[in-house]
Amino acid sequence: MKRKTFLISIVALATVLMASSILAISQAWCPIKPIKPKPEFIGYDFRQVPGAGEITYIDASGAPELIIMESTEGILEGTLTIGDQVYTYPEDFDYNGMLHTEFNAITGEGFARAEKTFIFNMRGKPILKCWLVVCITGLFIDPVTGEIVDLENMHSEGDFKLTGTGRFAQVEGFGLEKDAHHFGFIKGWPLK
Repeated sequence: MKRKTFLISIVALATVLMASSILAISQAWCPIKPIKPKPEFIGYDFRQVPGAGEITYIDASGAPELIIMESTEGILEGTLTIGDQVYTYPEDFDYNGMLHTEFNAITGEGFARAEKTFIFNMRGKPILKCWLVVCITGLFIDPVTGEIVDLENMHSEGDFKLTGTGRFAQVEGFGLEKDAHHFGFIKGWPLK
């Protein structure tokens, strides 16, 4: 019985050695080409032409020069570039923007927090969200109409973070914002 077990283990060992030798020889003759890893982060760039928005709440009851404002933001046109892919508004995505702004009515300086939502026109309507905080200069509002005066001289600068839902749930990113132009990096983008 011991002899039979010993022979079986010798045959099994010889089979494993032959199989590994054949595998090593085949890889030497036909090497497997290494796959280049894709970079984790790719470029993110959003340019917009601001459109009509609506002030949903305004509070000037605090200090005489402090104005707190909640508003929606629209765009007339927008281009979102992720990696080599270019997406345009309204063909490829829908857009919603919500802003909370606090500024000094005399100096025109303040800050804004924004939540910008890109709803892509594809199955499942996946969403890319941009969470933004910016410093603002040159923001003056007509006290009678509530409209922004001299929009060309208003400037903003800050940073943002990106998240996603649905098909874009693994997406994350970050970057800078300068006068309605976002540029930065994104990773986990599922579309090629």
